[in-house]
Amino acid sequence: MIDLKTLSKEHEQLFPNATAESQLFKMEEEVTEFFNAQGTDKSLKELADCIIVCVGLYRFCPNFARKTVDEIINANIADLEKLDQEVARKWEVNKSRKWQWNGKTYKHIGVDGNE
Repeated sequence: MIDLKTLSKEHEQLFPNATAESQLFKMEEEVTEFFNAQGTDKSLKELADCIIVCVGLYRFCPNFARKTVDEIINANIADLEKLDQEVARKWEVNKSRKWQWNGKTYKHIGVDGNE
């Protein structure tokens, strides 16, 4: 299972300028990407990105983040193990990326082929 508390500490190091508002902006982006990926093999990756945004949200509103993860899982995934693996994989990718704060949210710099 995804350990929001532990990962949120890493999130704080990786994204020091993040705020609750910036995480909500990011969630909107990721949810849109997830909806657009429905029925494709990208949907699990996009769902993992939504969970990762919840890691950031946990820093500011932990109960909301936990509830959101529960709702995402209950509504969208049959294989929790695959989702956990994809979240772990994407988290490692994110830790290796270079990130830039644009005043609203973080975006990774360059294309690394690890989408």
